[in-house]
Amino acid sequence: MIVLSYGITKSGSTLAFELCKALLEARGHRQRRLPDHTVAPRHSVNFMVRPTPARLLALLDAVPATECIAIKLHGALPIESENLLRNAAIQSQFCVQVSYRDPREICLSLRDAGAQCRAREPEATRGFGTIHTLEQAAAFAGPQLTHCRQWAALPGALPLYYEDVAFTPEATLQRMSHQLGLAPLEAAEQAAVIKAVFEHTHTQRNKAVRARHCAELTAAESESLLDAMPIARDFIERACLRRDYAWLADAAHD
Repeated sequence: MIVLSYGITKSGSTLAFELCKALLEARGHRQRRLPDHTVAPRHSVNFMVRPTPARLLALLDAVPATECIAIKLHGALPIESENLLRNAAIQSQFCVQVSYRDPREICLSLRDAGAQCRAREPEATRGFGTIHTLEQAAAFAGPQLTHCRQWAALPGALPLYYEDVAFTPEATLQRMSHQLGLAPLEAAEQAAVIKAVFEHTHTQRNKAVRARHCAELTAAESESLLDAMPIARDFIERACLRRDYAWLADAAHD
């Protein structure tokens, strides 16, 4: 089994990925680093830049039936890869988890990441270093709302909302266990997994506060961001506030 841990950038996706890894480790599935031809070279974790059909098939060759390994990724789902993951013979060998967040808070976190990148590398001309303003962050994040719905529309995909993952990780681990067909963790095991992830892994933690946009955005800034990102208003109302996973998975309407 291969767990594709997809997330919108700065949506708490690293935290969700680390929780999934720790859960699998607790159930005896060692999270070994896969060969460079299957995942991005030089990354310390199993990270995939673009899930092409060839790379997905290479993963199947590299991960035997006795293993269950999580792969972290961002970005769009190519139609050829979507078709492959919907193939009945293939989909039983993959599980998909989908991390998402209020897009206004994603923009705030992206702006923070830009400032942090430039503090390390003042002349940064790529990646987060190019994001100076909320408007630039919205241009970066907006298309990913649609990408998120494409991933969520895959059979059996597990939606993971940031505030649930960050502030009720116990329930998140239970949902992951159910999806993966694993026995639920006992209370002591669960506490140990959460402690290990939150205190001893690199989760790219930033401010980690609930409803951050309420404290840091003016009403005008919030409206401007919502106007700048297609489907943002519906995304927040349906996917974030209502946890309407059926809506999230209905990518046909984007």
